[in-house]
Amino acid sequence: MKKLLYIGILCGLCGPAAYGQSVTIVDKDGLTHKFPTESIKEITFEKAEAPQPGITFSDITLKDWGKGNVNIVLSGEGVSADMDVYGPVDATYLNAGTYVCDDSASPFTVSTSNYTVITVDGANHSLKSGSMIVEDNEGLYTITTHFVLDDGKEVNGTYTGKLPDYSSHPGALEMKDAIACAQVDINDPVDGEFYLRLNDEYWNYEMVLDIFCAEGSTVLTDGVYTYSATPKAGNFGPRTVINSYSPHFDSHITGGTITVTTDGENTLIELDGIMETGREVKCVFNGKVSYLK
Repeated sequence: MKKLLYIGILCGLCGPAAYGQSVTIVDKDGLTHKFPTESIKEITFEKAEAPQPGITFSDITLKDWGKGNVNIVLSGEGVSADMDVYGPVDATYLNAGTYVCDDSASPFTVSTSNYTVITVDGANHSLKSGSMIVEDNEGLYTITTHFVLDDGKEVNGTYTGKLPDYSSHPGALEMKDAIACAQVDINDPVDGEFYLRLNDEYWNYEMVLDIFCAEGSTVLTDGVYTYSATPKAGNFGPRTVINSYSPHFDSHITGGTITVTTDGENTLIELDGIMETGREVKCVFNGKVSYLK
């Protein structure tokens, strides 16, 4: 009935007296559009589905796979976005910019492959199209999603806050406690040098500490060891390195201290170091050191 009425109105608009007149339409964004009546054949109205209200993402996790590929999970009430994201191949943090949703795995994209899953009220959906906008204000991030799902619904949401990892302004990286520490045999060690290999429970990382104690030492001696390229007692050296598999990175330690405290058979080793990137890293081992016989 409505359609017939609008066509009737249109017939009136398109009558002889209507030539030279125009029809003005104001759209949902407040923009005005004018059309000459003689160019209009028919006007119809279609019901548009109301856009989904904005979601506040309250939690974020990131896992760096290397070469700009990172897994980002945004979570909010009733919604989570588990995304396969691609930045520049040399990226070491989440770069600001607009990430387009497609399956190219190109820089600045959110993958629409099955590696990205959007969950709404317990139901999993694939990502069809849209974008993700990342803004970075000295480490305070705003991430805004404009996603269209496989069922046509939209997920528009925003996360604001610091990132726990993969940030342009990272805090100290706290490695999980090491559970094993063993002295490793090396070529031509300095008298009193202890080359120690550590790892965590799930082998997410391995670490080597190159510590110099007093000549004649057969075990680590208590004290604070300072980074230096000079291999002498009281220092730890440039062969100190972290090989991390999750998150993925390799870095020598180029500054900081290692504190050793002995309590019976247990030795507490606390690394408070500076990586090549300038980021602080912390790691703790508390247990029995396996020394060479």
